[in-house]
Amino acid sequence: MSKFSLVISTFFSEEEAQNVADNLVKKRYAAFAHLQEVKSSFVWNENFENLAEFRLECLIYSRKFASVKAEIRELSSHDLPEIVVVPAKIDNETEKWVDDWLEGEFED
Repeated sequence: MSKFSLVISTFFSEEEAQNVADNLVKKRYAAFAHLQEVKSSFVWNENFENLAEFRLECLIYSRKFASVKAEIRELSSHDLPEIVVVPAKIDNETEKWVDDWLEGEFED
């Protein structure tokens, strides 16, 4: 298992995505979070959907995935939030910064 993972999820609004991002970073579940407006196409309840949504990408310790997933599910207005997790490799300098932040070496 990779030490780090990139978690990706989508939200109906920028405010909702920002709220989740802020919560994940403030709780030190995520080292950082990026938000981007995207177009999503999917089938839900037998209907084809084509929506503007906001994608959240955040870097986490892989071992914290259960907590991150629970936070996204709690705060998302989607009936079934999309949660994708991808193993991530980061460079040594970034890894040091991430370790310091997520392990509490930096002040909020």
